[in-house]
Amino acid sequence: YVNRKGISRRVVCLGCGAALECPDCRLPMTLGPSRRLHCGWCGRDRPAPETCPDCGGAAFDLRAAGVELIARKAGTLRPDRALVKVESGPRAELPTGSLVVGTRTLLGLPWPGPVALVVAVNFDYELTLPDYRARERAFATLATLVNRAEECGAKLLVQTIRSEDDLLDHGLARDVAGFMAGELKQRREAGLPPARRLAVIEIGGGGRGALLNHARRLTHALAGRSEVEVIGPAEARGRLRLLVRFPRTRSLGRLLDRTLLKEGHLDIRVDVDPHDTI
Repeated sequence: YVNRKGISRRVVCLGCGAALECPDCRLPMTLGPSRRLHCGWCGRDRPAPETCPDCGGAAFDLRAAGVELIARKAGTLRPDRALVKVESGPRAELPTGSLVVGTRTLLGLPWPGPVALVVAVNFDYELTLPDYRARERAFATLATLVNRAEECGAKLLVQTIRSEDDLLDHGLARDVAGFMAGELKQRREAGLPPARRLAVIEIGGGGRGALLNHARRLTHALAGRSEVEVIGPAEARGRLRLLVRFPRTRSLGRLLDRTLLKEGHLDIRVDVDPHDTI
């Protein structure tokens, strides 16, 4: 199992497994041109450090191996086995005795038994996605892998350089309560749901100047509200994105004049309490 089709530009310390995070959003940053770190949430941009802020190490992993690379390497180890790659698309047949490499799609397919070995390759990728729900999904994936391996009588191996991460212990033990207690604590400290509400406002359909001007108008209208924080704007696929954090007891509709969300030719989209942030 490897949840990656291509490569990733997230930056992870090879010494301690820490991902370089945005100090505002507490989410992993990605590596851009000229060795600069970029936050896709708030747009913060800063030089990549020479050493890890956590352990002082100077070795970083900038790429995540995907299905193609893992399949090639696995095939050289067992050339006697039929190789099956599972990514997305039509339902795949998994013949008995084959070597299977796949993404999350693999978890929804029936596995032919018996299975000798289940391996979660580079599971740190699951833990360092720039999404506040990444760890929640990683826990669910790991618990599912444990269940599937147990059903098939297989041994499960998890490849990681973050062996001290509590999520791994809770996931392998399928300890939902233990994981949730720690995750809720981290979310409260970072001001993320369910401790606070989030809204993503994306603005498109115009030139950069028009988008920036309207982003400033929205920021000004929201920034004066008590306990409301506006982060951004950040560029995302040709659009500008604002991230709004506000108390759970309040609604965006009462914080913002709706006329500001209908600005002439501009295309303005609002996602309150988004399920995905990447």
